[in-house]
Amino acid sequence: MAEVYSYYVDEVAQLLRRGCRLSDGKSLLGVRDSQRHRDLLQDVFLKAFGAPARQSYDGLRPYGPYLMRIARNLLVDEARLGRRFVPLEDPCGEVEVLPEEDAAPEEALEWRQLSAATREFCTGVDAPTKEFIRLRFEEDLSQRDVAERMQWTRRKVRTWEDRVREQLRRFLIHRDKRRPNPAPGT
Repeated sequence: MAEVYSYYVDEVAQLLRRGCRLSDGKSLLGVRDSQRHRDLLQDVFLKAFGAPARQSYDGLRPYGPYLMRIARNLLVDEARLGRRFVPLEDPCGEVEVLPEEDAAPEEALEWRQLSAATREFCTGVDAPTKEFIRLRFEEDLSQRDVAERMQWTRRKVRTWEDRVREQLRRFLIHRDKRRPNPAPGT
């Protein structure tokens, strides 16, 4: 955990200081108060290293964007509570650190490819599964919140989560087998 912290702390601190763009077309300003910034930075890593986050991380996605999503969600929570953040209208529809200095090019490319594959996977699922994916993975709601919204038990949410992850894993494996192998050096 110390290595993960050392590797990502500057990137997370930058997101918290500069703010981020959200997928709904809004932007959140970052934290200017140094004490609140330190508190939020600590909260990101406490949440990331907590048992629920460690168990929900699938190991398939790059860890950096996963950690940045935790940081972004804490900024969103702060905005909802009205603490020193101002949501601004912004035509951008992506989540990114402001300005665009968020990830290494290789990690960003891998994340975009995985995101595209995930969108492709979602086109082939039924409406309840799409809604589940939207709530649990796009809105990043807790299992409890998803259960309340869908009027399910938490056990059913956990079962669906496991099922969707397994279906996605199989989809990605099958998709990779269909893709031609690039020639060496390309």
